[in-house]
Amino acid sequence: MRQIFVSPFTSAFPVFASLAALASFSIQGCSLTAKEAAELVNEGDKARGANLEEAISKYDQASNLDPANLFAHDKLLNSLKKKEDWAKLAQAASRVEKADPTRASAFYMHGLALMKLAATASGPTAWNEAKEPLEQAFAKDPNLADAQFDLAEVLLNLDDETGALKAYSKAIETTPENTLFYGPLAETYSSLGYRDFAESVVRAGIKFVKAGDKTAFTLHSLLGDLMDKKADSAAALAEFKLAKDACGECNDPMKGEHIAYFNLGRIQAATAGEATAAIGNLKKFNKLVCKSAMAPRYRNQCEAVRSLATQAGGSVD
Repeated sequence: MRQIFVSPFTSAFPVFASLAALASFSIQGCSLTAKEAAELVNEGDKARGANLEEAISKYDQASNLDPANLFAHDKLLNSLKKKEDWAKLAQAASRVEKADPTRASAFYMHGLALMKLAATASGPTAWNEAKEPLEQAFAKDPNLADAQFDLAEVLLNLDDETGALKAYSKAIETTPENTLFYGPLAETYSSLGYRDFAESVVRAGIKFVKAGDKTAFTLHSLLGDLMDKKADSAAALAEFKLAKDACGECNDPMKGEHIAYFNLGRIQAATAGEATAAIGNLKKFNKLVCKSAMAPRYRNQCEAVRSLATQAGGSVD
């Protein structure tokens, strides 16, 4: 009887063929997925200027479709930040953290979103939730000064003034040219009674101020207040004038710029040769603030404005 030899590999051929086909399909599928995600990102870019909500939807789809697409993640987080949708930003950033635990920007966005949400909630627990992501962000990227600055804001709301001072200082050390960082550190020192430190911080920040820098208003106002507390009226007057020059019309209530008229008018009222200017600034403050919905916020100043105008030999009416 003739014996037929059957190779032990013969039965394996169909299996190998199937595996090869599966691998080919898998690679092709991944390639198609990445391509589709990239197309969604492009669609989001086109929609972003006119329809931010649509752009967010496209970026969200792309980041879910291809978790390796870092452009999709970054664009989604930045768009949610622009929209100020803090709840969705926290969720999206948390998802990116899991996809890439080394991504410092995701931890920063997560902490920022939780900080913004905490500002609308109550109790230290909400603020505490923002602490770790911000710490993680700076640990992963020591150049991320914004993470340290926001961490300082969080710590201040957790009544950790020492930690806040360290975090503010670290932010300044990391990016000394960012003049936004100096005011809050100086204010914290001043509120704790360390006025000499506060003055040093403000003067250091002023050195980095450039033409048109709106932080000049805050820094010169702070320095004017510190000089006033030192009973150096001439220096206080000079700084309050610089603060007024920096804010121009000084009509942005969100930045508290109206106070420039009161600060300057108050010092001018007690300075020889400045009476006319004092009355003009006090009148402006009275009109913009004391006769508006902002009056309760500036109750003490509004109560003093009339007597100050009288001291200067005039009236705010």
